Amino acid sequence: MNDLTIAPPREQSLLFADLVGSTRLYEILGDSEALRVVSVVVAKMESTVSAQQGRVVKTIGDEVMATFATPTEAAQAATAMMRGIEQGLPGVDLPLQLRIGFHHGPVLEAEGDVFGDTVNTAARLVRLAKPGQIMTSSAAVAHLSPHFKQMARNLERFSLKGKHEEFAVYELLWSEPENATILSGRETVAALLASLTAGAHLTLKHRQGSFTLSPARPTAHFGRAQDSDIVVDDQRVSRRHAKIELRRDKFVLVDESSNGTYVRFENRDEILLRREEMVLHGKGCFGLGNSTLDAAAATLVHFESA
Repeated sequence: MNDLTIAPPREQSLLFADLVGSTRLYEILGDSEALRVVSVVVAKMESTVSAQQGRVVKTIGDEVMATFATPTEAAQAATAMMRGIEQGLPGVDLPLQLRIGFHHGPVLEAEGDVFGDTVNTAARLVRLAKPGQIMTSSAAVAHLSPHFKQMARNLERFSLKGKHEEFAVYELLWSEPENATILSGRETVAALLASLTAGAHLTLKHRQGSFTLSPARPTAHFGRAQDSDIVVDDQRVSRRHAKIELRRDKFVLVDESSNGTYVRFENRDEILLRREEMVLHGKGCFGLGNSTLDAAAATLVHFESA
């Protein structure tokens, strides 16, 4: 860096946005189609950055790195990206998800690139984010507009690589009802969460019976363990094989097993999850440690979202 012309540090918001599971896309779709889908997603993220007066610093495969003058602009871009992917992209008939992290602080610029602790912290925040989640910092939240401040949920303090002290991390809630308004007075993030999940229902059917997940019953566990919601006595099934949990208004299937969980949406090809997770939507089924094509299997669970 000795030969670079480095501008004085300037306060900026640094954002990373990453397409979840792009490696799996290449396995499922093949190289050409997967590259096309990734390119469409990256182009959408780039255009969203520009629309919010940001600057794309670089793209790295399926990840976009961008800077904004303020955390509010970064938050606007992050939420717009999430909603754009959720609504679907032209020519992309796949359930896709992003994870996003952004931080605010002094940034060094040299020959169009950016450097410094703010950049490193934003990169660690995006790695901390789960699929469909926006993570940010107390430094960014402190400079957000009132609207976005009330959408920020204080999670806990995390140990981030390179940080000597635990770091305060926030989740920025982005999945709002169309008629949502800015919270005021004594209304809290908890009230917003309740409104986001109010209409979420997922019906599960197994040969043991059926039940429905909802805000009143937001999780279900599957495995050989006797305290599971669905107990499956099969050697291919782990004791704690998988779980479904309600996150905002979406039900997420999380594989925790040795042999994986096979997922098949209606009229779609089967997908194998290995220590990964996926949003369940519409109709379909999943097999615990066993292909869904074995329709008579005790390992098969059918789902349908309301």
